Order: sequence, then C-alpha cells, then structure tokens
Amino acid sequence: LARDTAKIELDLFVSNTIEQSEDVTGKCAQLIDLVKSWEADNVTKIDGYNILLHASYSRDVDKQKDNETAITSLFTKLSVTGKQIRISDFSMTMVNEEGTAIPCSELSFEDRTVVADYYTFIIKKYLELIPVDKQYGISISRLTEEGNGTLICPWDANYNRTEMYVGIVDGLK
Repeated sequence: LARDTAKIELDLFVSNTIEQSEDVTGKCAQLIDLVKSWEADNVTKIDGYNILLHASYSRDVDKQKDNETAITSLFTKLSVTGKQIRISDFSMTMVNEEGTAIPCSELSFEDRTVVADYYTFIIKKYLELIPVDKQYGISISRLTEEGNGTLICPWDANYNRTEMYVGIVDGLK
C-alpha cells in the first residue's frame, strides 16, 4: 500500500529494537521469519531491515564474550537475507556484573576505553559481515551525555570528545 500511494520511489524497511540483554540471535531469526512470511504472498516486498541497536558492555567477562558472539551472529544472519541493513538508534551502556546500567558519571577512563573498543568491534563487524552493497548506514542515538544518564556518547555535556568518539572513528577506519 505504501508503494502504491507514494509519489516517489521508496525503500521499505522493517524496524525492530534489539537490546543486548535479550536473545539477540533468536529475536533476529524471528524478524527474518516474519518478513519471509509477509513476502510469501509474492506481492509484499521489504527492501531492508532497520535494527535499533541498544548495546551494552558487561563488566562480567563471560557475559561480554556472549555479547560479542551475539553481535557477530546478528550481522551474520542479516547478511544472508540479501536485503539492505541499517543500524539506527545505536546506543551503548556499561552494565555491572548484575546487569544494571552504570551512570556515565561513575565510569573510569579504563571503563570508557573498553566500551569504546566494543563500539569499534560492533562497527567493524557490521562493515565486515554485511556486504558493502547492502550497508544502508549506521546512526547513533545520542551525541552528548547527560548528567547521571547511562548512555555513553561521543561528546560529554560540554561537547568535549569522549573515548566513544575514538571508538567510532576507529570502527570506521
């Protein structure tokens, strides 16, 4: 219906929010199956997936390894769909061993550095695993940090670059 009523050519995406604390691989598989079921009528055509990615770096080493495996699996599953892949609302928090988000004001330089490295990891995995002609882009949720907020951003409240800025740049290199 959107294609029929639009006065311009459209790329239609299905969006879904994926939280790092969820079953990332399972949620991705469900989304892919849903799109396949819609397209089974041979009329519906979805051009791409828009993944609203809310990532978390865990201080628990084992959970963090699972996080990295889940991101790799997410991009691997999406890469074989043949559709455009966009990452939007990309955000990052650091969580403690119990899974509670830590306010930015309580993060050390070392904390921020490992989180920035994880940001780099995610961007590099997107660029590595998603075919170049299917990379629709990455957008970041917030650019500046708030007082006691938990979203780690490229700039602090005074617009000074943070380690996250370096993580993004390193990921795009």
